[in-house]
Amino acid sequence: MKDLIKHLLREALDKIIKCKNCGWTWKKSESGPDMYFCHKCGHDNTPNNIKEDDKKDEKIASAGVLIKCTETGNILLLLRNEDNPTWSLMAGGIHEGESVLDGLKREFKEELSLEPHDIKFKKIRVEFREDKNRNFHFYHGFTSKEFAPKLDHENKEYGWFSKDKLPSPLYEGMEEKIKTI
Repeated sequence: MKDLIKHLLREALDKIIKCKNCGWTWKKSESGPDMYFCHKCGHDNTPNNIKEDDKKDEKIASAGVLIKCTETGNILLLLRNEDNPTWSLMAGGIHEGESVLDGLKREFKEELSLEPHDIKFKKIRVEFREDKNRNFHFYHGFTSKEFAPKLDHENKEYGWFSKDKLPSPLYEGMEEKIKTI
């Protein structure tokens, strides 16, 4: 009986979620509290059997870090792997039971394939996105040397840019965030 329960739980956790908008897929077990939101196009794929009222009280936690190299003054930006790619900071969802900073460091490892040992993180503010019911924890990150990340599937390209020579198009609100670092 225990083996059957374990099997059913494993099967439920490894369920594949497919975005109804763009068709991108991911495993439920690899997701955090924002598991039904497509990380490619942002579409809400929450099943109909989860009541809208149940979701309203749950604010989804996410975090992002704008990384600056103190030696060159350049900023790391990532070109998101989306239908309409934009340049943005490194960001991702926070898993249940995970601290915001631990989640941000985990996302750093996943998206950039690097350990964040040499990054000094400084929390700047929390922004609430009502349209996505999301608290976004915005950080600055500082490193003494520019590094070359190995990107995962969420990003197409990376670049180190000076504030006066930014790539285009930038993700909504990025210009304002860049002014703060």
